[in-house]
Amino acid sequence: MVRRSFPFRGSDRRNRGIRTVIFMGICPQMNFFQKKLTDQLIKHEGLRLKPYHCPAGKLTIGVGRNLEDKGITEEEAVMLLENDIQECLKDLGTIFQAFDLLPKPS
Repeated sequence: MVRRSFPFRGSDRRNRGIRTVIFMGICPQMNFFQKKLTDQLIKHEGLRLKPYHCPAGKLTIGVGRNLEDKGITEEEAVMLLENDIQECLKDLGTIFQAFDLLPKPS
């Protein structure tokens, strides 16, 4: 663990002065902390797998993900698309038994 100190310039007087930041990198303690934080957020925010309107009236999904203000990243959109494609291919293989025998696109 490496400790670095730097001057913090906050608007609040209590925030002025020296702050210590701990650069931990990837380590088991951080993974444990992330797991505990995830569990705590799911416990308090809830996990909703379909869009809903939060108390502030914002379209939200998952664990408090504000879709209206934050949206999703390009990587998240591609991940969703890839999941949808895999689901579709699985369904096609179930419905059409000869689907796997069809020629692959070139």
